[in-house]
Amino acid sequence: MAHTQTQSQWRDTAVEISGEWELRRIEPAKKMDIAGILNNFTIPFEIGCVYTPQVGKTRPGFYTRTGVEYRSYKTIGWCVAGEFDAYTRSYKKEDISNTNITQGRDWTIDLLVGGGYRFPLVKDFKEQLKRPEYNNKWTLGFMLYAGASNLSVEKVAPAQTNDKGETTYHIDVKKTWVPSAKVTCSLEYSVCYGISIYTTIGYLQHFTKSPTQNNLVGDLINSFGLAFFFR
Repeated sequence: MAHTQTQSQWRDTAVEISGEWELRRIEPAKKMDIAGILNNFTIPFEIGCVYTPQVGKTRPGFYTRTGVEYRSYKTIGWCVAGEFDAYTRSYKKEDISNTNITQGRDWTIDLLVGGGYRFPLVKDFKEQLKRPEYNNKWTLGFMLYAGASNLSVEKVAPAQTNDKGETTYHIDVKKTWVPSAKVTCSLEYSVCYGISIYTTIGYLQHFTKSPTQNNLVGDLINSFGLAFFFR
């Protein structure tokens, strides 16, 4: 019996062969339905480290990322994403008289949107693009984002002057929003139908100085993550 296409997008279909399940793709029709669209949404989650180059030192910090991403195909092709990043770092201050406070901490939240492309790591690249399959395991992806960052910084600030003329100090938290952009490169491995693992390196640039920066520096990011598909 001849196979007729349904009005759907590419679909991942599991078939049983010799007692084992194997994933195969069904040819797409021109029209997309809701199920086909949801099939290509994924929720990424990453943890890692962020480094901020400073004059004569580097400050490491704990980094997390989550968001929502839509891919033209699960493992290759163009994609768009919105994400929420959060990271925190400690920094040292110069000695200040009348206080032993010499270090603080800052927190950063990034709200970014962007897009990019994933290239399959296969021998026949052109053929893979003509007929995308789910069986390619390794993918190299590049993404470019833009948005804004909320910077919260602990600063040592004068509080008051006592009767002896001595100045006391307290911790003052300063917050500010700045425009930002980020570029990333990720190597991804498809584990199974709905999960992949990947490692990412990236660079994020703030376009306005933060209260702790002497000059306009960026953040270097190294992280590992999981991508969970909706279906």
